Amino acid sequence: GSNKYPNTDAYKGGTIRQTGLKITNISASGSTMTFRCAGNGCTGTAGPTAPTPAPTPQPTPPPTARCGTNQDFVQVRIKTDDYPAETAWKLMANGNAVLAGSGYSDKNKQFEYEKCIAKGTCIKFEITDAEKDGICCGYGEGSYSILVNDQQVKQGGEFGESESLDVAGCNAPSPTPQPTPQPTPNPTPQPTPNPTPQPTPNPTPQPTPNPTPQPTPAPTPQPTPNPTPQPTPQPTPQPTPQPTPAGNPNGCANNQSKVKVQVQTDDYGAETSWQLKSGSSVIMQGGNYVDNKLYEAEKCVSSSGCFDMIINDSEGDGLCCGYGNGWYKVFVDGTEVKNGGEFAGSESSKVGSCQGPSPTPQPTPPPTPQPTPN
Repeated sequence: GSNKYPNTDAYKGGTIRQTGLKITNISASGSTMTFRCAGNGCTGTAGPTAPTPAPTPQPTPPPTARCGTNQDFVQVRIKTDDYPAETAWKLMANGNAVLAGSGYSDKNKQFEYEKCIAKGTCIKFEITDAEKDGICCGYGEGSYSILVNDQQVKQGGEFGESESLDVAGCNAPSPTPQPTPQPTPNPTPQPTPNPTPQPTPNPTPQPTPNPTPQPTPAPTPQPTPNPTPQPTPQPTPQPTPQPTPAGNPNGCANNQSKVKVQVQTDDYGAETSWQLKSGSSVIMQGGNYVDNKLYEAEKCVSSSGCFDMIINDSEGDGLCCGYGNGWYKVFVDGTEVKNGGEFAGSESSKVGSCQGPSPTPQPTPPPTPQPTPN
């Protein structure tokens, strides 16, 4: 009937919400009903739309770890010098090689290596140079560096024949042992002194005078024995240190000599080149020079080696004296052993320990005796 539902509520999904609408003049029930509506929303205009919730951001995944939780990320960086083939190295974990490099051919180039190694492992690094002059700084600016978890822990390049380093985990201190408690000594019992007997006085004849009390003698103190002196220990003689052998004055190893080559270019320096060879191996070389300039190179080589010094001029007119006053000199341990400049296309000479054994002299025949006259 009319005004039967003056106020209306909305119900959806288990929640009752008050709408604020008034419904009047409701018709009788049937398949089609009519009513009158008053209030905001009766004209068909929808109420305010609930805001769309912002999407929940997805969490940013953590970066992919390079190594496991119980591993260290170890990197080795090697930069070669002017003679890369001389260099070799290895990285060892608990005595086993896990990274290594050798046989390089690219000069002055950096190489990088990396490895995941269990934490607490003893990691060591060894590097060698076949000519015993390191990778810095006589023949290029070579170097090495070692990083653990992106932190540099070792670096170098200036050494002789080899260098060995502890990188990580090799110097763990031993646990300090607990001190052993000293046994508590039993107390030494004090001896009970024997009582000093009193002398028995002889009886006094009659008449007996009043007895004179005898004084109690004081106990005799026992003498304190002198302590026994401890013997003075003999001093332990110190060992005589061994003398340190003197190093090679030329700055090389004891079995090496230093070879130095000087080249003074002429008016056409680009035509000149040279090599110092041991057999087919090139030990030193130079070339691509500018005009009228002095160049110098030196290297430690085997003292027993024999080397070929070869100098070339691409135009076939030497270093002197048609187009300037060029020259070259070779020194071994500071002593000049070869010089020149006037040649055509090339000149070759021996340097070092190249002399063979001296020939054995022929025996001198005895003199023929003179005949004896008859």
